[in-house]
Amino acid sequence: MNSLPLPGSDSSLSGEFLQLPGHSRCTWQSILMVIAGGVTAAVAATTRSLPILGLAFLPLLIAIGLSLLNRSHIVLWALVLLAPVNDHAGISLGGTTIRAYGLLTLAGLGLLALYLVHDKTNPYLRRAFHLVPLFLPLILFSISKVATVVLIEEFPMTMTRSFSLKYVIFSSLLFGTGFVTATYLRDWTHIKRVLYAWIILGNIITLYGFIQIVLSNTLHLHLVHHRDVIFYGRPYSVFREPDVLGSFVGAILLTILPHAVYRTGVFSDRLVRMTLLLQGTMLIALFVRAAWVATALCLGVWFASALVISRLGPLLKALNATLCSGILGLITVSILIPSFAGKLIGRFASLAAPSTESASEFRMRDIQTMMAKLKPESLSNPELMTLLFGHGDFSWSYWAPTLLGENYDRAAIELMQETGIVLTHPGFFMTLAVFFDNGLVGVSLLTLFFAGLFVSYLRTLAGTRSLENQVMAISTLLPVVCILICFQFSYDPISPFWWVMIGIHAATMLLIRQRLAATEPDWTRQS
Repeated sequence: MNSLPLPGSDSSLSGEFLQLPGHSRCTWQSILMVIAGGVTAAVAATTRSLPILGLAFLPLLIAIGLSLLNRSHIVLWALVLLAPVNDHAGISLGGTTIRAYGLLTLAGLGLLALYLVHDKTNPYLRRAFHLVPLFLPLILFSISKVATVVLIEEFPMTMTRSFSLKYVIFSSLLFGTGFVTATYLRDWTHIKRVLYAWIILGNIITLYGFIQIVLSNTLHLHLVHHRDVIFYGRPYSVFREPDVLGSFVGAILLTILPHAVYRTGVFSDRLVRMTLLLQGTMLIALFVRAAWVATALCLGVWFASALVISRLGPLLKALNATLCSGILGLITVSILIPSFAGKLIGRFASLAAPSTESASEFRMRDIQTMMAKLKPESLSNPELMTLLFGHGDFSWSYWAPTLLGENYDRAAIELMQETGIVLTHPGFFMTLAVFFDNGLVGVSLLTLFFAGLFVSYLRTLAGTRSLENQVMAISTLLPVVCILICFQFSYDPISPFWWVMIGIHAATMLLIRQRLAATEPDWTRQS
């Protein structure tokens, strides 16, 4: 199989777009909206009225939306490429930041709504219907989140219902991000091009992390954190903190590893070598224990998958070579930089004894306090409702300072007292954080979604004999599992890049099942 060209280099992809019935009508509507926005802006300028000026943006936004909704590939590619830079792709409006992933997800869902009205036979609409059963637990999860906001009776400090409701909307849009990504990945060529672009983007993000290390240690710029953990510091690249970068690096590495081991040819040899070098080096250099543990466990998932498809030989050969080179590398580094080896051993030792490291001790205290708050004193109706539906999205941001007191982040407490601004803090353990926020109902629905994802994967993997199908299934599942494991140690719920990965995997499974059933429609067949 020949390696793929860079995304967008093929005019068949970059020039293609879906046209709605009445495409010219939508174009005229866009033009009229632009005119209406211009007239409103002129009136606002004449009257010097800020409210009228705000209204001028509404028809302009509608015009942009109509233009995008006629070009689904633009929505998909923008969603995929902007997801990792979520922290920088947003517009701040007072206490709320409107993120790009939210707007693009709404655009993708809006397009499906137009198809539902104008063209019920549209292939993307049919794909969406096929994906609804998989995403149904998340739909129910979003509904239960709204129920939680309604049922909240106990509020800490100055927390309000609107605070949790805001994050209910954000998380629901995250689920929609996975659904939209899976819906608009229409065929094998499209998925491969998105993966190609994803790997290149991941390498750029990781390379930027290395640049941060260099600049921080040569020009003394503040681009790294935690020099107490490692002397050259830990970069964060485009993310909030090094732990999130670590989960992303592990996911990118695990995306390409199966293709490197089984030599599928989906990626060029040069790109494979560069990715393995960049991501492997950064994975070690970051000193993120969650990413190390996740990568090791994902290799176990891969090992089990290889047993199912009877392709264990290449994996064992690759693992032996990696183990030998890794041991040699660690011995070399230990000789050249003894302090590095000491820090490396210390990071693993702190897993067994968290009290020996201040960061680990703080996390354990946070988790223990959250667990204590979860235990109901009785099963009276209010406490039963809290046990079932939780305290509300991101409510731990308020409960943590209240319950931990001086043991909480002092700077965060002072920020809250002096300005009223809350440092959003979901907790450090994803499963427990979801339980705290959304109760037993919420954590059960989220577990049901991932259980459905894994069951679908196992059934699909066992049912295909095609090497391409098998490797694509493995290489899209492993990054999802990697981040899922990482978030059990350092949780970042506003992370659309994870949901894009989930969408890619869901689309891959759907296309493999269509191939196996020989019911793949013409628009997904390759020439």
